[in-house]
Amino acid sequence: TQFTAPNRAWHSTGAYNGYMYVVGGDSGWQPGGSVLYDGVQYSKITDAGTAGTYTTSGSTLGATRRGAATVLYGSYLYAIGGDNGSGATNTVYRALVASAGTVGSFSTTTALPANRTYAAAVAYNNKLYVIGGCSSAWTSCTTAGNNATTVYSATIDTTNGNLSAWTTESGTITTARYGLSAAVYNGYLYVMGGLNG
Repeated sequence: TQFTAPNRAWHSTGAYNGYMYVVGGDSGWQPGGSVLYDGVQYSKITDAGTAGTYTTSGSTLGATRRGAATVLYGSYLYAIGGDNGSGATNTVYRALVASAGTVGSFSTTTALPANRTYAAAVAYNNKLYVIGGCSSAWTSCTTAGNNATTVYSATIDTTNGNLSAWTTESGTITTARYGLSAAVYNGYLYVMGGLNG
C-alpha cells in the first residue's frame, strides 16, 4: 500500500504493535527545491504482512525533518535529529502510541550531545542508541570530516518516554558514516553500509 500523498523521500520508518509508521521526509528533488514535512502516517499491518491504507496522524513533530531516525519502543515513538532544511539538528521528539495505532502529541526530550542527520538508531534493553550520522547540512555530508563514528546512548524511562542524559559510548564504528542502518539482536549491535564522504 502506498503512502498517502504527498510522495516523500528521506523519511524514517518504524513498526510497533502491528502498525507501520512513516515520519517526516521531503518531496525529493524539485525544480524549486524540496518541500520538507513534519507529518506522521501510520498503517495497520495485516496477518499476511501487507500494509493497509495509511492514515495521516493529527499529531505532527512540530518542525519539519528529513533524515531523522525513528525508533518505537515501550509505547513511544522517537524521532531523533534530522535536517530541518538549514542543517542537522540535535532535537529528539517523542509521542505516546496508543494500542489502536494513533499517535499522541509530540514533545521534546533530552537532546543529543551534537547535531546528527542520516544517523542510525535502535533501542534495546531500555536504552536508545544513535550511531554515526552527519553533523552538517545534507549538501555538506559528502565532506568526510562532517561524518561521525560516535555511538550515543540514553536510558529510556518506559513510564513516561523521557530520556536520561546521553552518554558517549567507548566503542565507535570503524569508519565515519551517514546514511547507514543498524539492527540489534541478542545483545549485539550490527551496523551496515552508509556513505563516508
